[in-house]
Amino acid sequence: MIERSISMIQRNRLRGTAIVFVGVILSSLNLRAAVTSLSDIFNSVASSVHGFDISMIGTLPLISFAIFGLLAPLLARRFGYEISLLISMIFVTLGLGLRILAPTFIGFATSTIVALAGMAFGNTLLPPLFKKYFPDHIGMVTAIYAVLLAVSAGTPSIISSDTVNTLGWRFSLGIWAIVGLVAALPWLMQTVLNRQEVTVKISDKTRNSSHPHYQMKMTISIALLFGVGGMLPMYTMINWLPSYLATVGFSGHNIGTMMFLYNILGIGHSIIVPLVIGRMKHPYYLIVLAVFLQTLTFIGFWLVPGLSWAWVVIAAPGLLTVPAAFQLFNLRSKTAGGAAFLSSIAQFVGYMLATLGPLVFGWLKDWTGNYNFSFAFMILISLLTLTFGFTATLPGYVEDSQSKER
Repeated sequence: MIERSISMIQRNRLRGTAIVFVGVILSSLNLRAAVTSLSDIFNSVASSVHGFDISMIGTLPLISFAIFGLLAPLLARRFGYEISLLISMIFVTLGLGLRILAPTFIGFATSTIVALAGMAFGNTLLPPLFKKYFPDHIGMVTAIYAVLLAVSAGTPSIISSDTVNTLGWRFSLGIWAIVGLVAALPWLMQTVLNRQEVTVKISDKTRNSSHPHYQMKMTISIALLFGVGGMLPMYTMINWLPSYLATVGFSGHNIGTMMFLYNILGIGHSIIVPLVIGRMKHPYYLIVLAVFLQTLTFIGFWLVPGLSWAWVVIAAPGLLTVPAAFQLFNLRSKTAGGAAFLSSIAQFVGYMLATLGPLVFGWLKDWTGNYNFSFAFMILISLLTLTFGFTATLPGYVEDSQSKER
């Protein structure tokens, strides 16, 4: 009888883990759809939605990811990770479904914020969930997650641009609500079928303390590592590199090919870094490599733009600080609650910096009339990564007593 009960428990856990894995895959594919499905069809939407403001809709994603990501651990503490991720996908579904019905920009923007809130919850809560269900395979699951994020960033844009002229923009945007609804099903199944597992919201150690004493020095260092990675090689490069390449003589076709190459090559580090960083005795070497590649790239674009094809290839591995930070959420925490705390703070800092990066780069360019100070700014910030990257990769855990902070 006891052996049968143990066997049943093991089968239930295996079933629950399989359901969660499917949930991770489907949810990861939904974490960028509200943004990238819209990016290439702004003009089509603007012609039908009264008062459409492209500038404002462009700022909503990063701000929403920052603010709602900060609130995600509170949601997890109240409902648990599985129910919170169910709520996340419901928000995505409702937001994406309602915005295609909005006749005015206010309604369109409000429903977009609902979808972005759901995506922000998913951004923050999926990494700590890996610690709960896949403690022995965190690197592998993180690598899968990072790759699927890249897929979710690229696929909706391609599909929307291909279908907008034949099926209309409402179909191009609304189809992603169906994808969000499908992604909600595994979390609903896990909530219903594995109620006992779901009721374990956070670790006992974290639950028994309403004010956990997390190490803020480590937290801020990891947050800055994630933030600068998003600020420089990701959002600033993606926003400004096409314009810069046009000014130094590259054609639109070549620029498009270079940006595609930059994004595709960047997937490689998303696979490799989470798998190797946990096994490295000195993971700081990865940060040093990233800073070297970033700095070389920025100097290259600035001083030798004729070799931009080479700089694009070199630039892509410089993005490795982002998946490294994702993995550090789990490597530098003992509990899922600690990982959620790191994830929320890092993503708040990261997306706020990502908002500022392109603005500062563009302001310096407009102020001076050239890109000299803009690239100098990129180089300086990249070099600063060496400082907080060192602290972020030191051994230890964020739950350790603050008195032990270095």
